[in-house]
Amino acid sequence: MKVMLIDTPADPVRFGFAHLFTKRPGMKNQDGSTSEAKYELTPIIVPGGDNAKRVEEAIVAVAKEKWGDNWRDLYAEFADDQKGLRKGDGKRNQSGETYDGFAGNLFVTARNTNRPGVFNRTAAPVVEGDDGAPYSGCFGNVEIDVWALKKQGVKKRIVIDLLGAQKTRDGDAFGAGSAPSKASAFANLSAADDADEKPKATSLLG
Repeated sequence: MKVMLIDTPADPVRFGFAHLFTKRPGMKNQDGSTSEAKYELTPIIVPGGDNAKRVEEAIVAVAKEKWGDNWRDLYAEFADDQKGLRKGDGKRNQSGETYDGFAGNLFVTARNTNRPGVFNRTAAPVVEGDDGAPYSGCFGNVEIDVWALKKQGVKKRIVIDLLGAQKTRDGDAFGAGSAPSKASAFANLSAADDADEKPKATSLLG
């Protein structure tokens, strides 16, 4: 079931762990194998907001369809990583600290082996490094596909596929403190190159 997460000031959607242009390497499994590398995004959403409600409604719908009337008892026994929608306070780094932006919020981890559509504020497609390209810490809209996995020999769970992402506004970049520079912040040096001019170096040390 497709769900659109819509960023608004009252119900923000913030991008965590944005691997939108290159696949995130697979993780090691308990049996020693490595999972498949995938594109990934972790949208962070507000508890009780419209975005959270849309995800919850989709989970209920696909769970009922796949597992029948006893879906609720089955879902109650799921570990956090099987539920699709999770509490941000449990998203911790190796030091046991909650990641920036996750405390008090909810999140979903959306993945796809196929590259998702990635767009700027004007809905124009972007590639890594473009003005308006999304990054971890910015805000935006996200389209996901929610479905329930029921397969012989595979752990049952709610799966969230990543379909597309659109940056709507800047935010402090996670782990860096500031949004990446925009091209407009830098001068066009082609004229200086043509005139064979070199800028003089300056120093605060004199």
